[in-house]
Amino acid sequence: KKQRTFRAERASSIARAKGASSVTGWPGTISVVEYQPEEGDPETVLVDGQHRLGAFTLLSRQMKAKGDNTLPSGMTEILVEYYPAKDEREAAELFTEINKAEPCKLVDLPQSMVNPLQKQIIDGAAEKLRKSYSNMFKPSTACRTPHMNIDNLRDELFQADIVGRYQFTTEEQLFQWLLQRNQDLSQITDPEWVPRRRTRAKSLSKALSKARAQNFFLGLEWDWLDDDSDSKVEPGAEADIEDDE
Repeated sequence: KKQRTFRAERASSIARAKGASSVTGWPGTISVVEYQPEEGDPETVLVDGQHRLGAFTLLSRQMKAKGDNTLPSGMTEILVEYYPAKDEREAAELFTEINKAEPCKLVDLPQSMVNPLQKQIIDGAAEKLRKSYSNMFKPSTACRTPHMNIDNLRDELFQADIVGRYQFTTEEQLFQWLLQRNQDLSQITDPEWVPRRRTRAKSLSKALSKARAQNFFLGLEWDWLDDDSDSKVEPGAEADIEDDE
């Protein structure tokens, strides 16, 4: 049973990156909580690491499809953190506590073997975006929609392999791509957001009002990372931004 929203595109991206990596093992852990509901058998809930588990499953299926029933050495095990809870209320408290923690992001882990140039491009572009929309960036990784945290952004860009997919060679190219994505989202009318887009916002109308007031839409969702059909940014192209500093 999974507690958080699962994005198949992200799991596929992690699986592709892991399949091409020479590094064995799976960085980080997955966290599960087991509790006893009022009726029925105990429930086990996956509260963190669902995309890594999804990537592991995809790689396993791909190997079997090729006639190989085993993953390479070091990739057959994932470290699991197990949290027992007495009931659903305590399970909810554990879920909240686990997700308030701010562990080291995958992009920053030495085990991830991030290409130094790729990391430089991601870091530079993310910092430019933060400076351009400083009012919309918050220090907490659990900030409310439509705000954004720079480390969440950096990690999402890395796990979606944006630099590799678009063959960016400079931070300015990635920065302009981010601005164009933001512009694309700004063109979606408020009524279209409910049927067309998924959003992390508990109150969509309030989040949209704030996003439009600040002209910043990237914090409403992460689907734009996986949408290859909209933005095509040529090197040197510029997108308009509103300086809120």
